[in-house]
Amino acid sequence: MEQATSVQETTKDLIVCPAFGGKNDDRLADLLNAIGLRIVPEAGGVGQRETDGNRVSAWIADEQDAHALAELAETHPDAQFLLFFETAADYLAQLLAKGGRPEDHVNEWSRSAARLLMFVRRHRGRSMLVDYRSALGNRGELAARCRQF
Repeated sequence: MEQATSVQETTKDLIVCPAFGGKNDDRLADLLNAIGLRIVPEAGGVGQRETDGNRVSAWIADEQDAHALAELAETHPDAQFLLFFETAADYLAQLLAKGGRPEDHVNEWSRSAARLLMFVRRHRGRSMLVDYRSALGNRGELAARCRQF
């Protein structure tokens, strides 16, 4: 019997942060829809219930908003944060294939990772880190983690 992959109703909405540029990756929105999250087009839609009340609303933050996670936490005090990250190896492999100096990419990944970890420490009960590649490969596990979260 296949495990259900949808997220059950909750009173909290999610702000999804693809820490390393996943916003433009259609696979992220498809993944979130597949586990039962209703994608809203902007942060203002988070927290507003529609007729489809059995689906949790999720808003995918863009790169600029990812840099302002603390502000999002303040302006959306009831939201939880689903923070997707890429391992250094995955992130660097993609960028190095495009060229450039490896140390520049390592520094960029390191700054983003430090920013995410600082946010998670400060908002421990409201945030969850998720390995993007693992989530793409196992929707059921992601849905289960989201239900627990």
